[in-house]
Amino acid sequence: MSENTHEEEIKKFFSDIDVNGSGSLEVVELKRLFGKNAETVAAELDGIGNGGNGDGVVSSDELQSFFNNIKANTDAAGKDGEAAVKKALKGLRVTLEKAPKEEVPPPAEAPVEEAPKEEAPVEEPPKEEEAPKEEAPVEEAPKEEAPVEEAPKEEAPKAEEEVVDIPDNEETNKAALGLQNLKRKKDAKAKVDAKRAELQALADEEKKIEAEAEAAGVTDQTTEAELEEMASGPEADKAATMLQSLQRKKEAIKKVEAKKAELAAAEQEVTKETTETTETTETTEKPPEDLASAVSPRAQIAAAKELDEKLNPPTEDEAPVAEAPPAE
Repeated sequence: MSENTHEEEIKKFFSDIDVNGSGSLEVVELKRLFGKNAETVAAELDGIGNGGNGDGVVSSDELQSFFNNIKANTDAAGKDGEAAVKKALKGLRVTLEKAPKEEVPPPAEAPVEEAPKEEAPVEEPPKEEEAPKEEAPVEEAPKEEAPVEEAPKEEAPKAEEEVVDIPDNEETNKAALGLQNLKRKKDAKAKVDAKRAELQALADEEKKIEAEAEAAGVTDQTTEAELEEMASGPEADKAATMLQSLQRKKEAIKKVEAKKAELAAAEQEVTKETTETTETTETTEKPPEDLASAVSPRAQIAAAKELDEKLNPPTEDEAPVAEAPPAE
């Protein structure tokens, strides 16, 4: 992960968003920046694929990782990564200062259970035995229990949700395209790594088969026609073993060559995606008023909303319903 000289400034920005001081950013806090798209932004920043831990909230390290990725991608494109981070921070802070500051309840604390107290047994003096008395049975009338009325449940008022509209313009469309290219680039790199691992496994298997063939007497000059002719003589068993080893060797070489071709194609795909990502993540000198930068979280959420609308539709947060205890 790239070093970021703006680490202290990012920590200060995180603290300004963390209204309740819980040490993590919850969806309700992120609404000051992203409105109804806050839940999707939190999922993006907290996602395991982006360096998060998937615990449902955004930590300081996860926010730092996001800005580090901006710097790394910009540096890889031959641009000034530090300038890109500074530009993104400036735009986000302007948005945060304009947004109304709402009170956020502190995180709930788990109740502390107290261990039951043990009481020492009380010894009672022995009772004197009394003669049993015979009493006539008394019939008791059944008791009628009065119905218990439950107190009406009070519903906590729902907090008003601030709606932040993402403009549909050239900058947001450019940011959406950039996000798609970044995802394709990651997928392409993962594919290359998988192909390299498969190629290494096949290469190791090829060496093993070549050693077995050499032990059986097969050389690079050995041909199948030669072994078929040999099989008609007194060394038929040896010829059969050598023929089998030769065929396995040819098949192993064929698999390795095919996997090399797949790896080359995958590497070309990475090069293509890197070029497209570089072209779409270039930023202008003056940031737009409603967008921090082409690679800011606001731009990323515009693309994420378009890509994941069916899988992750935005939902309204509902306040928990407080229940009144039943009357005794």
